[in-house]
Amino acid sequence: MLINVVKDMLPSFDGKSPVNIWVAQLKSVAAVYELDDNMLRMLLMAKLRDGAQMWLHGNTKHLTMPMNELLELMLTTFSVKENKMALRRKFETRKWKTGEEFLEYFNEKMLLASLISIDEDELTETIIEGIPDEQLRRQAQMQGFAQASQVLHAFKTIKLSGNKPERWIKTAEQKSGTMAVRCFNCNSLGHFASECLKTKRERGACYGCGSMDHQISHCTENKRASHEYNVSSIRGAQ
Repeated sequence: MLINVVKDMLPSFDGKSPVNIWVAQLKSVAAVYELDDNMLRMLLMAKLRDGAQMWLHGNTKHLTMPMNELLELMLTTFSVKENKMALRRKFETRKWKTGEEFLEYFNEKMLLASLISIDEDELTETIIEGIPDEQLRRQAQMQGFAQASQVLHAFKTIKLSGNKPERWIKTAEQKSGTMAVRCFNCNSLGHFASECLKTKRERGACYGCGSMDHQISHCTENKRASHEYNVSSIRGAQ
């Protein structure tokens, strides 16, 4: 039966873990397996534990109300409001754990990112920074990934085991025999953040102008070619 298959794909919810993440996971499973409201209700009832289960059965209306209303009520009931700084800290400190598949780490990172305002460049950067193995992290930085989905594609089959991954990431095909290195401080190509000549950008600030009021996608100051610092050229001139 389909319900038995999807049950193993969803963690239990006891009312103490972040309800917004759990509801998002529930909706994702429902979308993938095209569950109708009745199946979704059965799945929800099967995965609630402790305080959450007592809450569900504490009011007979909960079992008959439309699922979208029930999920909204769950979010209202179990949400613990966190300020923007706390949410960002939780997102930034989530690291890829030993023994964990990269996909699991990636999915939770994406769920945490959905709770804060963050652009694609910073999302990609922070996912890479969460890789604990220095060699893997360095290789990912050298690829110059522009989107989080590209990082997932490169790492999806890798699982950390002990101090070393089960296998290394394969180097992507390179044009003209060179690597597209991207700086995570100014978002320019050709150098690493540690070699960047620009003022260190505050975490969460716009890549283009450094403002905390918006992100690069809404920046009115267009980046010019002069912003692309060629570190190797500078070194050669010394």
